[in-house]
Amino acid sequence: MNQSRWSLPLVVLELIRLPARVLIVAGSVPPETSGAAIVLRRVLGLIDPRDYCLVRFVSTEQPIVAPSGESLASVVHRLGRPSLAPARRSRSPLMAARVVRRLAAEAYQRSMAISELLRSERCSALIVTTGGVPDLPAAALASRRVRAPLIIWMLDPWRHQCRVWLTNDALAMLAEDALVRRARAVIVTNETQRDVLQREHGVDAVVVHNPCDPGLASDAAASDEPWPTNPTAPTIVYTGQVYAAQADSVGRLVDALAAPSLQRWTFQIYGSTITQPAYIRGPRVVIHPPAGPDLIRRVQRQADILFLPLAFSSAPLGVLSTATPAKLGDYLAAQRPILVHAPPDTHLVRLARKLDFAEVVDVPAAERLAAAIDRLGHDAARRTAIVESAGRAAEDYSAATSAARFAAVVAGAVGAS
Repeated sequence: MNQSRWSLPLVVLELIRLPARVLIVAGSVPPETSGAAIVLRRVLGLIDPRDYCLVRFVSTEQPIVAPSGESLASVVHRLGRPSLAPARRSRSPLMAARVVRRLAAEAYQRSMAISELLRSERCSALIVTTGGVPDLPAAALASRRVRAPLIIWMLDPWRHQCRVWLTNDALAMLAEDALVRRARAVIVTNETQRDVLQREHGVDAVVVHNPCDPGLASDAAASDEPWPTNPTAPTIVYTGQVYAAQADSVGRLVDALAAPSLQRWTFQIYGSTITQPAYIRGPRVVIHPPAGPDLIRRVQRQADILFLPLAFSSAPLGVLSTATPAKLGDYLAAQRPILVHAPPDTHLVRLARKLDFAEVVDVPAAERLAAAIDRLGHDAARRTAIVESAGRAAEDYSAATSAARFAAVVAGAVGAS
């Protein structure tokens, strides 16, 4: 076994103890900047590190980068041979069989490593996130082999991620059904995802919201920021990665800023990864280099509008319909007006309308976005109502609440075993 360890624990006042030591397999771990890694850092940062072993798999050709910033104790397991990449999608039954065989081989290799880690790390339960497609079947195999209860942390629907591997969506659904039914417990990030699992698989999942940045939640000075922060150049801010899940909606905001009434506004993007640069070219778009948590908190507290997009066309709607952006809790806690631009049949839009924590534009029209920005710019009462509603909603997205719910799921699964 080829492993590397590093540890830079978060500083907290009181840590939650789990009833047993657990092994957590994740597709990405802190200090990586993916949404999943951020969620892990915030939840596990309040769990005693003696009670878990966090591991991710890398192939022999991937570099192991030393951490910087806020991290967690973790194990990086380097696979003994190159990781098998998913094959090219094809309608050919022969190609489909080859892809399934490749996925099975990858899962089996990882399951052997997970089994060994469960024993060597003296873990009584196994938790797997849905960040890496082979990780879930690998964890199911290992839990059966070692007789350890399995908990699935479904940060994103696994069957949608399977599309890069399996050419048949029905096959992905069958595989997901078999795996979630094998689990002792399933954690999801929102109520819509919980309801989908109940309807499609008959599984009662537990909601653990993606928590907000504890630094934002504890900063009482946030509400003291003026609006607008700079009257001569008000800002719309987006903090996060720009890829297919947001791309066309981000581009539509760039188009909206061409409206004559919005010539003073600028669009500020703070993201570590931008894979769709063609969507964000414009004269009043400012792309900032990667920023640390302290700067991001300050930027969010001083934004005149926080922009929260999900794609209409650059990503499949099925992938986004139950999505909870990792930054949602941060935006709620920042106490600034929020603008949501996403399809109407998404959890994000339904939640924003239900709790009224944002101005919502659920049609792909730049002129509607421009009108929403104008409305927020001129209607102080509407801005105040949004900020107050967001503050109430943020209470359910605290890191302490999410960590306590996570610990309760672990206790229930271990106790049931």
